[in-house]
Amino acid sequence: MAKLGRPTKYDPDVTPGKVLEYLKLCQDSYDEKDRLNVKLPTTAGLANHLGVNKDTVQEWKKHPKFSVSLNKLLHEQENRLLDKGLSNEYNSTIAKLILSSNHGYADRKVSESKVDFEVNEKTKSIIDNILDDSKD
Repeated sequence: MAKLGRPTKYDPDVTPGKVLEYLKLCQDSYDEKDRLNVKLPTTAGLANHLGVNKDTVQEWKKHPKFSVSLNKLLHEQENRLLDKGLSNEYNSTIAKLILSSNHGYADRKVSESKVDFEVNEKTKSIIDNILDDSKD
C-alpha cells in the first residue's frame, strides 16, 4: 500500500547534523551600542532553519538521532535561560516564562498550617522531663 501525502524531508544522515549547525548559528552577540542581540535556540527557529513546519520538528522526535540532537537544543536553551536570566543578561520574566512552559520549572508555593492541640497533664509531664534531660 502506498503512503499518502508528501514524502518527508527527514534524512537520517543529514537532518541531525543540521540541528547542530543551527545551534552553532545561535550565538548571542553585542551590537555597536553594546546592546545584547539574543539568538536563543528554539524549535520554531530550528523549523525555519530546516525549512519545515514546527509540527514536523515534533513529529521527527520519533527518529532517535534527531531526538538526541533536539535534546541538545533544548538543554542549550535551558542552560542559557538559567544562566543569563539569573545574571540579568536576559529579561528574567521572559526567561522564567520559557523555563516554566518548556522545561517544567514552576514557582514553589509554600503553605503553612497552624494546628492547635491540647496536651493532657501526663503528656505535658513527659515532655517537660525530656526537655529537662536534654539540658544536661
